[in-house]
Amino acid sequence: MKYTISTRGKTFDFDMSKRVIIVPYSPEAITAVRGLYLLMRVIKGIPRIYGIPSGDLVESWKKEFFNRFLSLLKGETEVTKVYPQMDFEISTESLSVRGKIVRTALGVEMEVKKAPEVQGSGPSAMLNLDYQLQRDLLKLNPIILPFERVGFFYAFGQFVFASTEERPSGIPKALGIAAAMINGLVTMGELRQRVKGMTCTGSPSIPINCDEVPLNSLTPDVIEEIVMGLTLEIAKSEDVVIIELPELLKPKERVLEILRGFRSRLVLVSNQLAIADISS
Repeated sequence: MKYTISTRGKTFDFDMSKRVIIVPYSPEAITAVRGLYLLMRVIKGIPRIYGIPSGDLVESWKKEFFNRFLSLLKGETEVTKVYPQMDFEISTESLSVRGKIVRTALGVEMEVKKAPEVQGSGPSAMLNLDYQLQRDLLKLNPIILPFERVGFFYAFGQFVFASTEERPSGIPKALGIAAAMINGLVTMGELRQRVKGMTCTGSPSIPINCDEVPLNSLTPDVIEEIVMGLTLEIAKSEDVVIIELPELLKPKERVLEILRGFRSRLVLVSNQLAIADISS
């Protein structure tokens, strides 16, 4: 499965069969990976398609998939108010979904490149067709760490803990990329890390601190490592962690140590790291 995103004259390919993808930094690369995050959220949200086909089986399925995809895309962009200006294509062996986002306008078209043979008719045939066409869609969960992550965590870090009666978890999606990051880091556990010789802790009832220094008094390099370490703890094999400029964490050896520990797929925007650095 591959995502292709074009923005401001540059094209980026994301082959999701790879465990690590690195694209060189540029403003266009930032737009592309944020667009990738958005599209992965949409694909993950598409349910199984069933029902009684109206007329041609493949056309009925295609219409329903199209409607679900467009509805989810509109929902994600309208709530967050994040509209990455881009053309995109999502392709598998059987499907191609192409589209364009220009300001607040969305355009989508799709093609069934190879329709499987399906026996029978009615709801069972629709379910069988849906299974065969969707099985190549990797419904991976995206987690994004934008380059502004230190500021976002400084402002909203306490909201990464699971809800209590007194305090909800996460922040409103209307806060855009900040909400995408914070809500992706919500954890059922507690924070406990060793960072630069300090013990950093936090929980729903204990504000985040390092050796009793509160979050809002910590230096950016400490917050950077807390965010990276927390992401490492929660990311699973079915996740894709997108990190813009991981080299903001110093030194490079510490960045590589953390990145090598990830079980998830990684998409990095970086001019300083190579796949060989992480795979070694």
